[in-house]
Amino acid sequence: MQRPQADERHQIDPRGAYVERRAPAGQRARTAATWRSAPWVLACTLLALTGCTDRSSLPPTGPPQMKWFKAAVLDRMTVERGETEAIVESVSATRGSWIIKRGSGGFERDLPDGGAYTLTTLLRGKGVRSFQVPVPNHFAATQTRIRVYVEGDGDCSLLATWIGSETHTLPEVAVTERDQFVDVLIPLPPVQAPEMMVLEFLGSAPVVGSNGITFERLRGGGTNLAAALIGPDVDRRHGTELKPGCTIIDPVGIRGDEGPAESELQLVASGRSAAGAGKGKLELALRTKDGVEVASTTVSCDNERWTQGVLAFPRQKEPLTVVIRAADQGPNLLVSDVQVVTKSRNPPTIVLITSDTHRGDHLGRFGSGGLVRTPILDKMADKGVFFTNCFSSTNVTNPSHIALMTGTHLRDTRIANNVTAVSESATTLAEILQAAGYRTFAATSVMHLTRELSGLGQGFDRFDSPRFGKRDGKYAIAQLLDWMKEAEGQPVFAWLHVYDAHAPYDPPDELIQAHYPSSKDPRDPNKRIDGPEAAIGPWIKERGYTDPEYVTARYRAAIDYVDVGMKRFLSLGRMQNAIFAFTSDHGESLDGVDNVFWEHGRLNVATMHVPLILSWPGATPMTTSAPVQQIDVGKTLLDLAGVEAPFPGVSLRGALGESPPNEPRFGIAGHGWSAAIELNGWFLTLQIKPYPRPVAKRDWDAGEVELFNLRVDPEGLDNLVDAEFPRAKKMRAALITWLEQADPKGLGVSVEVSEEAQASLNELGYGGGTEGAAVGTWWTAPANAPWVERFERRN
Repeated sequence: MQRPQADERHQIDPRGAYVERRAPAGQRARTAATWRSAPWVLACTLLALTGCTDRSSLPPTGPPQMKWFKAAVLDRMTVERGETEAIVESVSATRGSWIIKRGSGGFERDLPDGGAYTLTTLLRGKGVRSFQVPVPNHFAATQTRIRVYVEGDGDCSLLATWIGSETHTLPEVAVTERDQFVDVLIPLPPVQAPEMMVLEFLGSAPVVGSNGITFERLRGGGTNLAAALIGPDVDRRHGTELKPGCTIIDPVGIRGDEGPAESELQLVASGRSAAGAGKGKLELALRTKDGVEVASTTVSCDNERWTQGVLAFPRQKEPLTVVIRAADQGPNLLVSDVQVVTKSRNPPTIVLITSDTHRGDHLGRFGSGGLVRTPILDKMADKGVFFTNCFSSTNVTNPSHIALMTGTHLRDTRIANNVTAVSESATTLAEILQAAGYRTFAATSVMHLTRELSGLGQGFDRFDSPRFGKRDGKYAIAQLLDWMKEAEGQPVFAWLHVYDAHAPYDPPDELIQAHYPSSKDPRDPNKRIDGPEAAIGPWIKERGYTDPEYVTARYRAAIDYVDVGMKRFLSLGRMQNAIFAFTSDHGESLDGVDNVFWEHGRLNVATMHVPLILSWPGATPMTTSAPVQQIDVGKTLLDLAGVEAPFPGVSLRGALGESPPNEPRFGIAGHGWSAAIELNGWFLTLQIKPYPRPVAKRDWDAGEVELFNLRVDPEGLDNLVDAEFPRAKKMRAALITWLEQADPKGLGVSVEVSEEAQASLNELGYGGGTEGAAVGTWWTAPANAPWVERFERRN
């Protein structure tokens, strides 16, 4: 087998990560290395937040008021004695972990290994596929042990290339076993100070991979890199496994006199015992260069949960060294979140809440009110800015959240379903704030917003979500509150996603009764839902509901329940001075007035109009009907925090002036079924292709156009395409031009969905449309379509 000449296309980046040279493709192609390629910065200046008292002038944020110091220790740890296993996330090119190159797509799957399921990095396709593995600091191994997995027919062999002061390739090693993990031993090459090992899989086997690469010292300890997230499913973290008696140190050292005088310097570490083990002890200490211990503490760890230890230490000019040690007796310990930080009295807080499937008109503060009861969110609206005219970019959960977190429209991410993840080439809001010194936490409430299915885990220190199905928002809130308590005194960016307003709308009965009296019968035989059988949700038919008022009442009660959950979260002390945003991924059609029944499968006003509340210290309370887009929330949060970073979008503070901008707002439906444009109160939809299944009272033909005047018809019910044909033709042309300007590359990567996961998605109503990221043009005029001929021929 011939090995491609790849060396000339690669280089070593400043952190030692082995990366591929390639130019960015288009204006929206961004690399995460922009914010993560340099070593951890020990000092980040954050700007204090000031409110806008003059809507027309909108002054910038104020001068620097504080300094923030943060140093990640595990990133540069070395082994002092004993053995340690460094467990890191795979498929990440700039975090000192495995880097997948020249494969047809990397993905992770749970596979049985020795009776336990391990998260394994695999590559699909045929030909040459490779892992690039950074070598640990102070490398002193005598052999390399690779845990290899090969699936399917075809041959497979390994080729290891070492890169350091020189490059050396070892002979091929054949792998004959299939569908099981096997150990392959590879000797070390004559390379001085190796920095990287490139492990190439050659041959025609369709699936290859590994769940561990161990650099072993036959006499003494070793350092093991394994593609895994350690910990229970509900709180998996990246970290290090320490065997009894093992000690790791920070070779750089932290000066005890750094940081502002009013802050407290701390060493923070979280630990837990390895699965199935008993309690263990983790010792944290700080030493001078002469080995004098200046502070120490012991953390008791069990295997049920992570326990955080905090060690405050005195200020002094002499550099200090971090020491983390597992007790001589006891189980292996898992260590995570080791860092040296300052604890400030009033650290900045940024909170983003997304309420899934939340209509824009369903807040008590909206219009005359009365549809729902949301006093907690109304209070937030009263102290900040309430946007009554905010549109999402799509009607599907993952594509909308990915657009929000990257500032990139679905048109250019090309992610149009719930099983295509955003790639590592994107730069997310969380990554920017993480690089600015913030602790970053996310808790979501539905399975397709997991790390694996969405890709949105990048940039978050902690990311918690249900592995299957959905969960009550109160559990996500509880998890975030625990994490934020651990981060007391530190800057925090928290993203909370709640799914309580999504069908089948299951709030507590007492909330339903506030909208639908118990004297009425939801299964009244004299009532009926006036819609085709195929367009009514199975959950409605299975429960026998016949009164449409009752189903809508359940939705409104679910919105009330979202607000109830906010009380505990927003009462957190640090929330009083937080930068806060509340919005939704998309809305919901309700009782068929727009031809759709308690669903969001169609892109229309009901599904694009979403709530938006922004508040920040010093904000001038106001309500505005300025047309804005949910996709600009990320840029706005960075603006309000004073974090300068290249991030797409515009700050919505510009919409608070006397003459807010009025640019077209565009949308694309899930799976690319339709598209929309809104401008000056006129809303037009274009059916790109027919729906594969009934979603409403009627079907829409390919190329069909609808036009609505939202100034007099805010719900978009009166189609004026005939009466306003010249306007419709002009807006349709603008929409098609916009679609044709899409980035051809996109930001999506296909995700392997297990049968169990797909069954869970089916139960949630996401059984169809699992194709990958969209390719090619969004719009191709269908042949012999009457609607197309009508617009192209008539002047």
